[in-house]
Amino acid sequence: MCTSTWDQRQQAWPHEATSEESSAVAPEFPLLHNWSSYLYLKDVDSYWVPELKLTIHDKYLLCFGSWLTGRHINAALGLLQTKFPQYDGFQPVIKGGRFKRINKDTDAIQIHFVDNHWLTTHRMHLSGQLGVYGVLLYDSCYRGYISPDLQTQVHDIYGTDEIYPVSVYQQLGNNDCGLMAIAYALHAGAGQLIS
Repeated sequence: MCTSTWDQRQQAWPHEATSEESSAVAPEFPLLHNWSSYLYLKDVDSYWVPELKLTIHDKYLLCFGSWLTGRHINAALGLLQTKFPQYDGFQPVIKGGRFKRINKDTDAIQIHFVDNHWLTTHRMHLSGQLGVYGVLLYDSCYRGYISPDLQTQVHDIYGTDEIYPVSVYQQLGNNDCGLMAIAYALHAGAGQLIS
């Protein structure tokens, strides 16, 4: 099941806390070194990787296996765009923002955030050779349906409502969807079929 603990959802972006979650008390800073020590960060907003706009806080979320945030995904999208300039897409994930329509004649890859879950879509013109026309969906926690929010995002980006889920490896941990979405985008960019 694709769920996360309160602490992970509070640190993940985007997420609005429910009233039940809001009543809990969160630590001021993530823990350092190990879970049994109570060392706290002083400069969590200082940049860890300035070029990618990743902070020290982002680093420690990675170190302790927390859910990837929008900053992590946007950094990965920027790196993927540099590695695979032949693809369109790779638009930053912006809270409440809409995606821009891309040229219908280009191959494209995009990571989405839908229902507190990261997933990847991929349009490639060669997919017609496989009998598939439309947008391929790589979802590490596919539940048998495509949400209206994803349908809207796909329509905004690709200009189509045809989405074809691809059978892919499913995530084992509750926090793995971001890493899986990045891995699917990397494989798609490299031209490898994902199944």
